Amino acid sequence: MKHPLLLLALVAATGFAQDSTYTGSLERVMENSVTILLTDGRLVDARLPGRKGLTGAELVAQFSLADHVKVDYKRIPYFRDPITQLPCMFELARIKFLRKATPEEFLIASKNADWRVPGNLLAVSSNGKTLETRPPSIPNNAGAEPLAGTALTLDRIREVNLQRAAHLPNFIADEVTECYFSNAGPVRWEHTSSIRSEVSFKGSGETRKNMITNGEPDPTGSKRRCIGYGGGFGTYLVPIFDPECPSGLAFSRKIGKPGNEGLALSFRSPPEGCFYTSFSGSDRAYPVHEGLVLIESPGGNMIHVAERSVQFPAAYGITSREEKVTWDFVKIGDATHLLPVSYEKIIYNRGGSAGRVTVKYTNHRHFEADTSITFQPPQ
Repeated sequence: MKHPLLLLALVAATGFAQDSTYTGSLERVMENSVTILLTDGRLVDARLPGRKGLTGAELVAQFSLADHVKVDYKRIPYFRDPITQLPCMFELARIKFLRKATPEEFLIASKNADWRVPGNLLAVSSNGKTLETRPPSIPNNAGAEPLAGTALTLDRIREVNLQRAAHLPNFIADEVTECYFSNAGPVRWEHTSSIRSEVSFKGSGETRKNMITNGEPDPTGSKRRCIGYGGGFGTYLVPIFDPECPSGLAFSRKIGKPGNEGLALSFRSPPEGCFYTSFSGSDRAYPVHEGLVLIESPGGNMIHVAERSVQFPAAYGITSREEKVTWDFVKIGDATHLLPVSYEKIIYNRGGSAGRVTVKYTNHRHFEADTSITFQPPQ
């Protein structure tokens, strides 16, 4: 059975957006792309054509961060900015200055995570103000007091997981993905796809080959009917544990039995935090992220996270998103690594439909250095 909403969502995700006109604040100018912040909090990206008047250098000579502009975008084939690695479905055709931002509008633009991306030509100085390059400071409840009778402290847990983030191993695993879809109304999951592939992880990026969808070879992934496919390794560590990121990490409770105990920590990150951007068709947004992480004792490593993304812009295609990732200690050769073993994501769409994926990783092995890797951000 085909689902029209599912097919429309997949079409949007592949980049078949229509030519459009937007009015909003200038949020970011890269060498190859430009980003507009709409008044409702959505972000829209466009490739710069590189012709006279529409290069990055020429735009920053004319405009400042948060300037209100009107832009005309034309549809293009899928393009990925080589610096940000973000996909673009539009190209900038025209841009017109409307007015300078009010102090309140400038504050909103300067809090958005997009302008802090390295390479933003607007980020050095705007409206005569030099801006900080890190998120707004929010107390993170860091401390040196032992938690629940263990030797672990919040400071030590942060240190362990930031070291882990700095030394993510490259590896390959066999991936089994099951995809489900529910129409609007009460959630009733219908299975849409079974996908087998060989996934390569390099840092927090991932790529796949030898893909088989519903028992048939699918080298381009065109046969998969799956919303929310991909993502899950390494992307939580810095946003949750870096003290410069406003995630409000705090002890929640001790769990497990003696000899197999762990610590549950809660977190809540505002839109201006360090989490990766969300995608819905040609729009992007930064929601609130909240949830629980499970810390193994005595090592201090995060081995499970249950996260919920909420407070998306009112016109955004997604209303909420839930994600769970589980890691375990896996031996590869003579070394033991903490690697993902399972993953689940549920996306609730504005129209009432929903998509769900469940993933299991097995047969973890070393990453080959000469393998071609293409970054694929989570959806």
